[in-house]
Amino acid sequence: WVYLDKMSSIFQYTARLNMQDVPLICEQALTMGSQTVDFFNHRPNDHNITRRLLGPQVDIDERYNIFHDYQKNNLETSKTCDALEESSSDQEDGAAGVLLVVNAENTHVPLAPFGDIEMSLVAAFESLALKVLSSSSSTSEGGGTFGTFVFEEGYVSARTWPEQNYCAFDIHLWGGFSMHESIKDALLKVVGSDEGSSYRVVGGGMLGASSWHRDKDMIGPRSAHAESCSAASASAAVSTSNSQHLATAGTVLKESLEIIKTNTGTALVVCGPEGKPCPAKDVLSTSTALWTCDNLGSADSYNMIECENQVLNYLSEVVSTSGRIGAIVVDESVPVTMLGVVNSILGSNFRMDELLADPLRFVVLMADDDDVMRRKHNFLDKIRKNIANDPVFKAELVLASAKGRMEMGIVSADDEDFFPRLYNVTSDIEAHSDLDVQVRKVLGGRWKEQSEAEYNPREYRLEDYDISPGVEQFLGQKPMGRQSIFQLEVAKDKTISRTDIEEALLSTFSKMHISISELKTETEIGDGFATSILSPTTTAVVLWDGNSSIHINLFSHNDSAELSNTFIRELMGKIPVNMIQRDEQPRGTGRVVNFGSDIAPVEKESGKGMQDNTSGTLDRPMISYECPILEPGSGENDIAGYFDYYDNDRERHANNVKKSVDYYTKGFRSSSFGGRAWTYSEMKQYSTEYKAKYYGDALKNGDWIYEGASGEAFNLLMTLEILKEERGIENLRAFGSDYLAESAKVADELFTAQAEANSWILKGKFCRADSTDLSFVPANTFDLAFTYVDPMVDALHLFGDDVSFDERVAEMKEYCESDDEEEQEIVDEDQEAQEEWHSKWVKELIRITKPGGAIIIEDVDTPICNESSEWGGVATDWWKDAVEEYGWDVDPSSIDIVFGAWYGHRYNVFMRKNEKPKWKNVMKNLTRDKPIDTCPASYWNEEMNVHNAFEFDVDLDTIKLIWNEYEKDVRPHLNTGNSTDDFCLVTPYNPETTTWEHDDGVIRSDIKWYSTRNEKTFRKYEKFVDMLGIKDLVKGTWIDSEDPTIYSIFFIPRSHSEVLQIHEDWRYTAMTQVMTLLVPLNNFDIHLKYIDVDEEERDYEYKLGKGIGFAGGFMHGTGIGDGEEEDVLLCVYLGSQDRDIWEIALDNIGDESEYYNSPITGYVRNENFPDKRICQYGAQTKYPWKEKK
Repeated sequence: WVYLDKMSSIFQYTARLNMQDVPLICEQALTMGSQTVDFFNHRPNDHNITRRLLGPQVDIDERYNIFHDYQKNNLETSKTCDALEESSSDQEDGAAGVLLVVNAENTHVPLAPFGDIEMSLVAAFESLALKVLSSSSSTSEGGGTFGTFVFEEGYVSARTWPEQNYCAFDIHLWGGFSMHESIKDALLKVVGSDEGSSYRVVGGGMLGASSWHRDKDMIGPRSAHAESCSAASASAAVSTSNSQHLATAGTVLKESLEIIKTNTGTALVVCGPEGKPCPAKDVLSTSTALWTCDNLGSADSYNMIECENQVLNYLSEVVSTSGRIGAIVVDESVPVTMLGVVNSILGSNFRMDELLADPLRFVVLMADDDDVMRRKHNFLDKIRKNIANDPVFKAELVLASAKGRMEMGIVSADDEDFFPRLYNVTSDIEAHSDLDVQVRKVLGGRWKEQSEAEYNPREYRLEDYDISPGVEQFLGQKPMGRQSIFQLEVAKDKTISRTDIEEALLSTFSKMHISISELKTETEIGDGFATSILSPTTTAVVLWDGNSSIHINLFSHNDSAELSNTFIRELMGKIPVNMIQRDEQPRGTGRVVNFGSDIAPVEKESGKGMQDNTSGTLDRPMISYECPILEPGSGENDIAGYFDYYDNDRERHANNVKKSVDYYTKGFRSSSFGGRAWTYSEMKQYSTEYKAKYYGDALKNGDWIYEGASGEAFNLLMTLEILKEERGIENLRAFGSDYLAESAKVADELFTAQAEANSWILKGKFCRADSTDLSFVPANTFDLAFTYVDPMVDALHLFGDDVSFDERVAEMKEYCESDDEEEQEIVDEDQEAQEEWHSKWVKELIRITKPGGAIIIEDVDTPICNESSEWGGVATDWWKDAVEEYGWDVDPSSIDIVFGAWYGHRYNVFMRKNEKPKWKNVMKNLTRDKPIDTCPASYWNEEMNVHNAFEFDVDLDTIKLIWNEYEKDVRPHLNTGNSTDDFCLVTPYNPETTTWEHDDGVIRSDIKWYSTRNEKTFRKYEKFVDMLGIKDLVKGTWIDSEDPTIYSIFFIPRSHSEVLQIHEDWRYTAMTQVMTLLVPLNNFDIHLKYIDVDEEERDYEYKLGKGIGFAGGFMHGTGIGDGEEEDVLLCVYLGSQDRDIWEIALDNIGDESEYYNSPITGYVRNENFPDKRICQYGAQTKYPWKEKK
């Protein structure tokens, strides 16, 4: 509803349409704006487009059926224009710019070498009187070049892809805005492209630019009011004689009878003082006249009251003799004070119903100065608002001729055909007079929602539309990178300098392991500067306006959002800025509008058992990232020459390469690798069964695979060969990393040779990197990631450098056998360090793996104290516990451990990353995604755009009963800070209790949890829950049980919240089998925030008579705000009797309740924290915001 006013300040004409019978959402509003098309008077052209929702049965002449509001915004008064003139300023109070994004496809001019293009571009700029102040260029990934050209008015950047005949231009101007199109044409001509597409993005500007005075009127859209004042600046008011006014009013009324007349009710004419002309009465001769009260020339309160009584008595008499009034016409001679009297009478709904008929017409004629006419229009608007609900319309008409000007206001209720009838009236007035009639405004009433019986949507299937052009474009586009545009504002009361910005940029690029090939800054452009930062994979042009605004144009060949997210997060952590705007778009060919991840094919879910995974795709955009630059030195686990194993193998490979040019394609098979005793061929034979099964079930053609600590990558190559030979899976793209630089180099050479010799092997990237820090690799990228965790022998570094690797292992074994307490403590600490070491490796692999993808850890050794352990590792039962302990994003049930896959005393671990459902592809409303026999299941809420949440109705009479009990049981103790015999009080900031992190007593909310603490009280409120029907809502549908267990019941009052704490009550793995149901007990001031599937923050408004329920994975938090009294929620936890589900529920319930109702043991004291202080006593929490008040 706000868009009509906003767009009316920009466009000459605006209209709002109300469409009913819209599928799924029932009704929809559409606001339109135009500088040239007058929506009221313009007859649309029928372009013979097949219509669906509007339907072929709707004739083009019936367009008014969906009109709700209309405004013509260029009918200004002299007062409005004077105000606009006074508000204009000659001071530079801000900087603005516009970025024109241009894609030049199918270029005819060779784009390499770039030097030739650069010379042509400079010449083109000079022909447009643009002087290049500085330029820079650098080679970029894919054989192209990136270049920037800075001039006083802005900059142009160019990125070339010679092989694709494609050039991506950016034209960012903060001066000379009218040159955008001429610059674009010149650029397209330079590269010889006839297929240039473009769009604009509002960007940052430059303070102190010399062109500011010339450009200030072109910054932003020009106000529609300013346009009309400019056009009408020469016009002046024309004096008009009284006789001319009378004649005009008579003509207008005669032609307006079509709107005024109704089939019911009496016609009333309100005239000026009795004895003076009243043209309206002359035209409507059959009407009843109401004359303006005597002595009403001023707004004297006594006169107004006396007049109101007179008018009310008169109107009551008219109604009693002639019936209720159906039409009221106010003559132009009526003063505003008389309308105030009428408004006072009709302002009461009771009086309106008593005096006025249905339908009602109200017409006011005006020939006054601008202020008076506006007050009369406002009077009519009050009548419209009193009637309130559609269909009711209020129109403003301006009638002008060479002799003068007058206006007319109309209110028409219960008139479905008002718009076409108004159109006919304006046409008739113009046809029978010399008047020019303009409709300034038509406003409708409050939307009347369609009833269920009235709702009759017309629904269509996708195949009802011709989607072939869209499919052709979708399949034809080729994204080549991501462009991210950030607009930042310096934080309040903070300052920033050029040095601050440059140092932050350099530090950010270094942190992201992006090597900069060139950095150039231009300062001769105003008060600020423009900096170009170039690297082969990532470029940025940074603009500072000289005061408080920073504009960043970032481009990366890697189209993953993670790189831009990391960039802006790192940068904003270094300088005091806030993000004002962020725009993201792909760059590429085929009129690209999608990122590579958008158009990647949907993958089939993989299951257990040998399956056919040979289908797949190669149309996956190549990922791009920079290898990190590690400081020279040994790794954390390179203890006592452990890495010598690898050095010896690598030297042997290097010598063999010198002897045989085909060593990396054939000769290596008889050599050992990675410190192993077996040769490549022997190792392949021993590992085929496991790899064919576990790797084969997790991968398909065209997938991506990553090996951490890959060494020379022979194990990775072996895996690819087994998958092709045993499962027919090929075209896997292989990536890897190793801490030893020489090993990573060998891996790169090996896969380069293999990819050249075998078309089914696709080489990715091999880097020198630490396996405990793969932050340079984008998250959620690989279909499978695996590693062998190099052992951490002597994790506590107890022994000196002269103690060998084997001696350290032997010493630790002796500690295991020792009875000495200190040595046993060392063993325990060493094992903890070993487990932490393993978790670091695993956590990084999980991060870079796609949701639902597989992670495999090979050759895991058992703890050092196990007899069979060679150097120490982790126990098999540690892995599932580690999921919870270290927060791994994996499904614990997917963990599969296989001993002796190739070494009898070691084991392999398989696990899957948690699958994130593709909710955006689900077109359901609160329907189950899985059948009931596969619980836990999930639900999708289309309206909330979220998973596992729903709103439900509750009985208000039951709510009143619960509120009465709350006022007796809890409210008297609300501010005591104490628990009671019946209720346990928990507050998150109370340092006297031990179940919460209380943040050192820093108070951010006065939220409290009052949970039942004896079975009698619990059963009392359980009956109220049953009366609300909460169990019936979820049994057998959300929860796979015909009698769900109510775990806990408590009240949550709060009246202040100043920090948003987003959290989930139940882990996603619980799905719908354990739930929270919240029921408001009073009217709320502080509402709920939640995160939808698009990762957007959204609001849910608590309403009396409604409740909200949610289950696993629903991310939410208390909103920010204050209330005069506490908002109170009744909170119910309930769920399945399943023991595993109860274990999940306990994670949350244990923090908030001293007692709960277990489906296993009944109503018992908190099993999680039997010895901890849960309930608050005596420690009165102080609330600083209350003290301030």
